[in-house]
Amino acid sequence: MAVYTTLSKQDVCQLLTQYNCGDYLSHEGITSGIENTNYYVNTHQTNTTDAIVQQWVLTVFEVLTATQLPYYLELTTHLKRHNLSVSAPCRLNNGQLMAIVQNKPAVLTPCLLGTDVMPPTPKQCALAGTLLANMHQASTDFMLRQPNLRGLDWWQTTAPGLYAHVSPSIAGLLADEVAEQTAYAASTAYNQLPWGAVHADLFCNNVLIAPQGYAGAIDFFFAGDDRYVFDLCVTINDWCLQRDYDDNHTGDTIYSNGTLHPERLFAFMQAYLAQRPLNLIEQASLPLMARAAALRFWISRLNDWYKPRAASQLVAHDPQHFERILRVRRTQPLTFNNAWIYP
Repeated sequence: MAVYTTLSKQDVCQLLTQYNCGDYLSHEGITSGIENTNYYVNTHQTNTTDAIVQQWVLTVFEVLTATQLPYYLELTTHLKRHNLSVSAPCRLNNGQLMAIVQNKPAVLTPCLLGTDVMPPTPKQCALAGTLLANMHQASTDFMLRQPNLRGLDWWQTTAPGLYAHVSPSIAGLLADEVAEQTAYAASTAYNQLPWGAVHADLFCNNVLIAPQGYAGAIDFFFAGDDRYVFDLCVTINDWCLQRDYDDNHTGDTIYSNGTLHPERLFAFMQAYLAQRPLNLIEQASLPLMARAAALRFWISRLNDWYKPRAASQLVAHDPQHFERILRVRRTQPLTFNNAWIYP
């Protein structure tokens, strides 16, 4: 959600004429995230007596193409039909889900009610666990197919290009983990894991907790077909971290040494398993899947750190955060605990 494409008031006003969402009031770039250009857009209805301001998120896609986007847009529309709180796109007046801004695909989505939380309480972790499980259940009848574009193939091609930028020990750890994940992905056990459309980026900043006590998901643009347990571990690696550790580190807003917070993990897993139990193969896969989830974001952050794209507003994330998580998952594996099972 960096700002790569600068949009003027005229650009946004022109776009709004294609929607039935009110008249332009203001727009402001969003600097969190690194993949697409995002703006908050405020509108109001001038033909009514009230002065209600509506807020939207305008996303301009910098990497995904118009031919790739239907998967993401139809997925959120599908999940919304299953009564899940997700950031589904608005339809244009012509019925389409995608617009064009400065020759790039774009979508407009309503802002969901609620705020993101950091660090989360165990109760908030439970809300996220329920949301993720319900999304996995709802995606089982989603028919479009698209691979996770930041999956194993991407790790294999991206990691070698990073070796020259890091120390030999870091390069060795990257190569070793990619090799182990490659071997596991070729195994019978891996290929028996349930799979479907997953969010693949359900961090704390991509979940909004509403005052009414429910959670909604935003930013599905890393979604793809993958193992549900991989998506589970991606979420655990952010929501369930021990975030009380502090050694005056200045990289992440709230520093973590990579270990898991027992109460957060317990609340999250109880809530998830209440909606979607893990089969025995999924349970056994947790140690390697938790490492895979850490590896995916470590490579991504290293790539963004050493090979940044030009942007008018961009805040790169510290890659050491996920290096720490991967090292901990290798020495302290995430294993299934029967106490997580909902009574």
